[in-house]
Amino acid sequence: MITCKICGKHLKILLCSHLKSSSCQEIQHSLGLNIYSRSDYLKFFPNEKLICNESKDAYSKWQLGKTYKEKGYDENTIERLKKIHSETCVRVRGGKTLEEMYGEKKALELKNKNSIFRKGKTYEEIFGEEKGKKFKEELSRARMGRVVSEETKHKISKTQLGVHKRRLMSRDVLHEIRINSGMKGKVGWNKGDTKYTNASVMKIAIATQANWDILTPDEKYHKLAKMCKQPNKEEKYILNIVQIYGFRFCGNKTMRIENHNPDFVHKSLPIIIEYDGEGGHNPKLPWVPKNQRELDKKRNLDYTREKFQLIVINKNTFSKVGVIVSRVIARYGDGFGIGA
Repeated sequence: MITCKICGKHLKILLCSHLKSSSCQEIQHSLGLNIYSRSDYLKFFPNEKLICNESKDAYSKWQLGKTYKEKGYDENTIERLKKIHSETCVRVRGGKTLEEMYGEKKALELKNKNSIFRKGKTYEEIFGEEKGKKFKEELSRARMGRVVSEETKHKISKTQLGVHKRRLMSRDVLHEIRINSGMKGKVGWNKGDTKYTNASVMKIAIATQANWDILTPDEKYHKLAKMCKQPNKEEKYILNIVQIYGFRFCGNKTMRIENHNPDFVHKSLPIIIEYDGEGGHNPKLPWVPKNQRELDKKRNLDYTREKFQLIVINKNTFSKVGVIVSRVIARYGDGFGIGA
């Protein structure tokens, strides 16, 4: 229990309603005080508690694991509290770990509380659908290229245990078993065949091409955007060289000029780099369109029309990327844009 320093009454928690009560107000008038809020009370009595330890523990257990919404706050208050919490965390923590801030024992206790609250929940359930998706994308980018320890691999494999089996059970299991047993030990009907050697493969190729041709340029662009997520091996090699000159990779459909998607673009200068690899630009290959050269010329003209300086890298200039890019950058002024 705590004692009110004004009227001497014993309380579990000191509320504004007590400070405004007639019994407390009478004594305040006699002492020449005007205390109506808890903050005013703490100004006069800075070392006093507003709640007893027993009530504080009970309240914290009751509130444990509840969101701001479950605690009964309105939307404006929730937004304000989240902002305050975020700013406070950045200011107070400043890149420190929980162990550095609270010590090992307290840090372990906080981690366990957080773990219990989040156990079995997805990011969408904790943060909301939009924020959860964004958080997952940022986390994925941050972890890209990181070497996973054997302990983490073991944990991941344990969480994935039985996932494939559950997926199969969600479909027609008998149908899956029938197909697997029927094809066991046999070679696929189209293994090793191309559309030029097998009439059935040719029919499928023609139908696929027909379905592609009826799509609008926007539909084609967005369909390809789902396929182009990360740079390939050659593009990664080029990126490692040109990023010191201020270029970024945009071949994942993050930039669009007309109906074209350049591979690299400068952060501040109107310069574009296109990598015309053999796999996608050599018309002699069966899967590359016969008019690929004309398509590349049209693409180059579209970039020029939009007032972009174009650098085309192919198999002949692949080993000279750094020299070519540095010369083009130099035309825009010494040092301008480098490392931007």
